[in-house]
Amino acid sequence: MKKETTYNMTISGGTFNDFRVNNDGTVTITMEMHDSNTPPTVTSEAGPTFVCIPTSKISIANDFMWYVPTDVQEIELKKNILRILGDNENCFPDFFIPEDFEKVKLFGQPKTSLGYGSASCDTWINSAEQEGCTLITISQYTMLLAYMLKVLTENEMWKPEHAWYAICQDSEQLNSLDWEKTFGFKNFLTAGKKYLIPDDTRSTLGCYMASGGINDRDSKYPLARIIRDSRSDCGKKDAPYLIYGFLAK
Repeated sequence: MKKETTYNMTISGGTFNDFRVNNDGTVTITMEMHDSNTPPTVTSEAGPTFVCIPTSKISIANDFMWYVPTDVQEIELKKNILRILGDNENCFPDFFIPEDFEKVKLFGQPKTSLGYGSASCDTWINSAEQEGCTLITISQYTMLLAYMLKVLTENEMWKPEHAWYAICQDSEQLNSLDWEKTFGFKNFLTAGKKYLIPDDTRSTLGCYMASGGINDRDSKYPLARIIRDSRSDCGKKDAPYLIYGFLAK
């Protein structure tokens, strides 16, 4: 699986002129030093590692797509996967998500000023761009779930009905798996945490919520449930859950 890591580098004591990426993957930086007797100071910080989600390999011919849904949420997810594949000529572009969400500089908690709702969706997107990322869209998130279904049903790891049930009705069952070995990224199911996802399927931009956690009333929110949650308490300090951006590249 392809991975991508960003390195943030600060160099003091000179003026940056140019850089080039060499064939061996190294980078050559050209600088004009302010003081030839003083060596430059270089500080580098590795950003989070992003892993590629190979959604271009998902098609209507995959085994998991032969499953006949038995639940409203399953029907809705399969319908959306078929629509997205149809809109992209059966080849949805690959994209990247964080390998470990705990190492990402998360933003948008209720204590910040980003807020919540359609009006502030641009603010969230701009904040993600400052991290060199975007917010995962509903189409990408839907295809991420399709990828997880594909992996779960390959080589008869899980029966299709079990995989679809876990994704669409009871995502807590996924906690029995080692996500890193199974999917290539770590488990992002966290009780009390919801992810803000912009809707790219409509002409009017809006933001929706997705999570696989449990709310304050112990109600289960499966991964496939994407809702517009307009409750006024979701932006307050004492809200029952935290709101985060689901970063992607």
